[in-house]
Amino acid sequence: MKDERYFCLEALETARTILLSAVEILPKLRAGYDKHRGTEKETDELSQLYKTVKKVQKEFISIIQALNEFGDEKQTLEMAQKLQAGLLRFKWLEQDYANLCGALAMFAESLPRRSSINTKTFGRLMNRVKMGHFPTDLAHVKRIKEAIVFPQIKVNLLDPCCGCGTALQLFADGENTATYGIEIDESRAGRAEEILDRVGYGTFFHSRISNRVFHAVFLNPPYMYVMKEGGGSHRAERSFLLDTLRYLMPGGILIYIIPYYRLTEDISTILTEHFDDLQVYRFLESEFKKYKQVVIFGRLKERDAKQNPKAAELLNYSLNPDAIPSIEKLPAGIYSLPAKETEVKQFKGSEFNVRELAAQLKKSDSIKQIFSTSRLDTMHRNPLLPLKIGQIGLIGGSGLMNGLIECDTPHIIKGRIIKQKVIESNPDFTNGTEEIREVTSNRMVFNVLTPYGFKTLA
Repeated sequence: MKDERYFCLEALETARTILLSAVEILPKLRAGYDKHRGTEKETDELSQLYKTVKKVQKEFISIIQALNEFGDEKQTLEMAQKLQAGLLRFKWLEQDYANLCGALAMFAESLPRRSSINTKTFGRLMNRVKMGHFPTDLAHVKRIKEAIVFPQIKVNLLDPCCGCGTALQLFADGENTATYGIEIDESRAGRAEEILDRVGYGTFFHSRISNRVFHAVFLNPPYMYVMKEGGGSHRAERSFLLDTLRYLMPGGILIYIIPYYRLTEDISTILTEHFDDLQVYRFLESEFKKYKQVVIFGRLKERDAKQNPKAAELLNYSLNPDAIPSIEKLPAGIYSLPAKETEVKQFKGSEFNVRELAAQLKKSDSIKQIFSTSRLDTMHRNPLLPLKIGQIGLIGGSGLMNGLIECDTPHIIKGRIIKQKVIESNPDFTNGTEEIREVTSNRMVFNVLTPYGFKTLA
């Protein structure tokens, strides 16, 4: 479909353009350096050469990540890994560029392109985009939970894309928790409501949630992409990560599940800037083979934008999955949730939900006040100022002046209005006719029971 966006293909198209451009410019930059070696221009020429070299080396990281996401290109992936290793060993100021540039050009032309891949491959990509969210395997949820120490106080847990809620329910099982989930699919959200404490319907990005109140976030975002408003796209894994940060309390624990190849430079940087105690574990072989998933743990800290060597380590995992320790090696109890009780005052999904409204109204003082107005009928009420005779008549006639009147001569009064019919005659002597009309009017009557007898005032 022309409107579908596949980030792996876009990244490979960009890489192809960069590599073919480098094939053209690298020999020229090398020639410029050789020509001006030993002159004042040598430094400038060398700087331009190394700038291009670094760009090509960095692009191979993106290529390997994109090929892992694309799948079904094992041979191309192996070639990319060999070329990357060769580029790191290449002596740029000594060796001839002809063979290197030839290899880069041939590799660039071999990369998958939208215009050249077959219908079957498109269908596979489309299905992965539509599936989007891959529920966390429950056996792995149990292993993840073993790493967490829950305090005695009640803790708030958030799953921004909770699916049917089973992963968060299992994670919270047996603990003193309040579980909150957001789910865009109405059917899955309905099932999640049956097992979680609160569920918001609709997209996570337009939900309204209290900030800094969650002890842990269990985040397994959709993979592939999220559409931007007004067109364009951005990666779901990155968007969910950034938007989740404000909901964790200081010291709160992030549990972040993504494919290993999505530990890109930008995501690795976000993680190291905002989290301490970062650890990465890959899923067990059968599950890892299907979805390439890893779980990343981190403890929220004040943002630190200084360069962190941990970012390079995370990025290296996206290129070398065998270096990632298995979740079997995850120690028990290495992360403790903050022992600080907080209240989630606001939690609303982006779409209207009757059950969610009921939960909000249950906490609202306004709804209590609305229903409490019925008590006015039984309350003793006095006028703010003395009533005038006309006001007394209106109140009495409306039936509101009823009951025992305490005064020097106690009495009981009942006011009411009765219908009164009057026949009016209007003779016309000129024509010898007479117009007769029956007029109905309201008549005010007060019945008064006194110690001296019953009286009617009209």
